[in-house]
Amino acid sequence: VLHHILRGTHLRGAVGIPPVRKLPDSDVLLVRPLLQCTRDQIEEFVRSLRLHWRTDRSNTDVRYRRNFIRHQLLPMLRQGVNPKVDEAILRFASAVREVEEYLLDQGRALLGEAERHSGATSLSLDLKTMTPAPPIVRKVAMRLALEELGLPLQGMSMERFDELSALCEPDGRPAVTLPGNFVARKQRDEILIAPLEQSPSSESESITLQVPGSTDLGDARTIACEFAPLDPPSFTEHCCSHRPGIELLDADALQGPLVWRTRKDGDKFHPLGCPGTQSVSDFLTNMKLRKPDRARVRCMCDDGGIVYLVPLRIDERVKVTPQTKRVLRVTARGFDL
Repeated sequence: VLHHILRGTHLRGAVGIPPVRKLPDSDVLLVRPLLQCTRDQIEEFVRSLRLHWRTDRSNTDVRYRRNFIRHQLLPMLRQGVNPKVDEAILRFASAVREVEEYLLDQGRALLGEAERHSGATSLSLDLKTMTPAPPIVRKVAMRLALEELGLPLQGMSMERFDELSALCEPDGRPAVTLPGNFVARKQRDEILIAPLEQSPSSESESITLQVPGSTDLGDARTIACEFAPLDPPSFTEHCCSHRPGIELLDADALQGPLVWRTRKDGDKFHPLGCPGTQSVSDFLTNMKLRKPDRARVRCMCDDGGIVYLVPLRIDERVKVTPQTKRVLRVTARGFDL
């Protein structure tokens, strides 16, 4: 529970491990009968039976986040904050579980009322039914809809669920990209969740980006660009906790306007950190991307060539250096590879 909270989670992640749950696509129940027992209780019981056990050496390696929490963080909290912090966290998880179960009931009811069409790879939701519902219930209903379609929810962030819920608002964005190469689109009086299909026109189109500003690419993806003075501590933090789709470029190394376009035969660039220039095709092969994911990769170019193979790697030519005075922060939204 603490691991999920510190990493960043919605209510579902703060519930903890369920003692009983059904395995996906199966009638088998996974039961954890010792979940409520402490390690001391289990070791005492094993000793009473004169049994021996083995401990994996990796269990004490605090380089792993779970071990750090178990061996360092929790003892600090017990000593400096609350001797019974374990019980407090478990009580919190139990309370969250009650709220989550209530919201699931509300979400199922809303989804059942709003669902117009449901197929193997798509479904549609009635906007008039979804819009009046509280945003938290809308998010749960949409989460259930994505589960129904089999989308990989590990790729869904809280921000993405906020964007999904905002589709129901009159001034919300028209589309949101989803994991698994899906997209949710607002069309007329419904929200359609279906596989993303590239239109022939968008495959060959070049778009001049608004710099600074945000550019809607017309396929549920956007590129936002903003200038800022270089802040070395912030740049160090950016490098240490790099988030896919967010890049910092040396603004003064750019040549002319920035253009967004699809890949072309013969495209080459110098990937950041690589010894030299290579073809985009070879780079994608080395990245071991699936063919559908390769098709989603796009090029951001200036007059000198590719500056960013979105959302994978920037070009060595525009990297931040000790001589950099200002940066261009590029945020690519909707690129789930």
